[in-house]
Amino acid sequence: MKYELPECRLADSSNPYVRFSSILPVRSLELLPSKKDFSPTIRATSLGKLLGMPSLYLKNETVHPTGTTKDHMAAISLAFLWENGIRNFATSSTGNSS
Repeated sequence: MKYELPECRLADSSNPYVRFSSILPVRSLELLPSKKDFSPTIRATSLGKLLGMPSLYLKNETVHPTGTTKDHMAAISLAFLWENGIRNFATSSTGNSS
């Protein structure tokens, strides 16, 4: 898929999957995660003071099934596969990225 970035527009949504939908390979927004699946943020007060960033927040990715950012990639990948009629697939894994 080729994107013309100047033509991409951010949608007015608090859901990042919807907000960036113009650059995702998924057209059916219903297939994307809902707000309940978002990564919560934690205010990093001490670190923010140390770095001169009083409003620093960190994302807590450990609340997701794998405990990592991999769930975001999988959410898009699985929605793309489903939208394109793919119901079975296999993938190799190094244990770190699949």
